[in-house]
Amino acid sequence: MKMIKRIALAVGAVLLVGVLLVLIFRWGVDETIIELPAEADAAPAATEFTIASYNVQSRPWLDDIEYNLTRISPKLNAFDVALIQECFDRHDLLWGEADFPNKDYFGRLNVPWKPVGPGLSILTREPVAGTEHLHYRAVGEFQNQLAAKGIQLVRLRIGGMPVDVYNTHMEAGDLPEAHVARHAQSREVAAFIAAQSPPEHAVILGGDYNMGPIQDRPFDPNNRGHYTDATDRDGRASAFAIMPDTLGLRDAQIELDDGAIVEDIERFLFRDGTHVALAPLSLSRDDTFVDEGGQRLSDGAPLVARFRIAPK
Repeated sequence: MKMIKRIALAVGAVLLVGVLLVLIFRWGVDETIIELPAEADAAPAATEFTIASYNVQSRPWLDDIEYNLTRISPKLNAFDVALIQECFDRHDLLWGEADFPNKDYFGRLNVPWKPVGPGLSILTREPVAGTEHLHYRAVGEFQNQLAAKGIQLVRLRIGGMPVDVYNTHMEAGDLPEAHVARHAQSREVAAFIAAQSPPEHAVILGGDYNMGPIQDRPFDPNNRGHYTDATDRDGRASAFAIMPDTLGLRDAQIELDDGAIVEDIERFLFRDGTHVALAPLSLSRDDTFVDEGGQRLSDGAPLVARFRIAPK
């Protein structure tokens, strides 16, 4: 009888801890606000739009989330579409003064023991036809075990034409397990986009990849950027190449630099639709995301592209 009581107490303790973990970490949340329905029958018309990708570095316990996000929020209004990464907590602050009618947040956990969800958000002024979310199955280094990383899709109608916009935050780190996970995640991205976006839809994939294409110059240890050494750089580049090669995506940065590859782990990859043509017009960093004292509100600045979309 005593043994049964001990077992029952142990089971009860485990269940209690599980409930407390869920309450503490809240299992994350997803939230979607859509005020403008997609107009599938709108006559296609050429137009231009801006799209920004921004890692806001809002980590619980490590960053001053309230201070940074309340200042970031109104600055996002400068864009037509904003892709946000690392908003692991308080997306309500991120959205607070952002006057976009359509917003989607991917914060849900895939397992209860991770402290934070994917932390991805897409805000847009364009009509939205739907959203999809996917957690990555592959995870490598320990630092990546703390967040349930994934990829987010919002289906837009821009100028009356279908554009599937994807946002992601991928594996970080330089250990062998990180390289294995990045290759696997790139294949997951390729499979997800292939399944979700028919040829009729144009596609834009943005976010923080933690990798980029191979450089057209020898590795410079004095200017190594995000990479530890040449082996790390080349391993990340081979993983990155899976996405454009498999899906037929073009790199806005390469096209605008007249063929030169500029090192950056945040990029916009894109493709045309069957009857939709996309063309990048400009690409830059927005250095206005600073506080009243001139300090950055995150560890980087938003990457901003201007695209032209037109019927073929």
